[in-house]
Amino acid sequence: MKYFTIDNWIADQDLSQEPLPTHLAGREYQRYFDFVRDRLPQSYLGLVKEWYLHDSTLTSLEIDHASQRARLILASWKHDRSGGVLSITYSGLARVRAESDSEKGLPGPNGFGDLGYDEIEVLNDDLFEHRILFSSGIELTFQFVGLAYAEVRGA
Repeated sequence: MKYFTIDNWIADQDLSQEPLPTHLAGREYQRYFDFVRDRLPQSYLGLVKEWYLHDSTLTSLEIDHASQRARLILASWKHDRSGGVLSITYSGLARVRAESDSEKGLPGPNGFGDLGYDEIEVLNDDLFEHRILFSSGIELTFQFVGLAYAEVRGA
């Protein structure tokens, strides 16, 4: 993750410490996001307009190397506060990476844990990187050309 880190997220949970200025990471990312908004895939803009990824739970991850696709299934929330199951499919996949530090994480559900933060970056005119941070400390990174999302079924 470039803007939101597991260290800052862990520190935010420690009520005995002075809070970190993590809102600065949010502001810095928002500035970047606003700067590249016109270059981002319209489907990603639709996704974040319709769905909250924060506090989603990853239920499935499928990577198909032959077709250069990856698909996430998330139990998530829409902006109207209704729950649902969300599918995000990355196409033109150039890279997938999962990274974790076994010494760092937050208590929570099994598996990947709660989805805490996500960031998108423009790598070049037609390649993007979507980074996702889970409470377990696992970071997923997808470099892709296209993105599609759909509600799979209501919660």
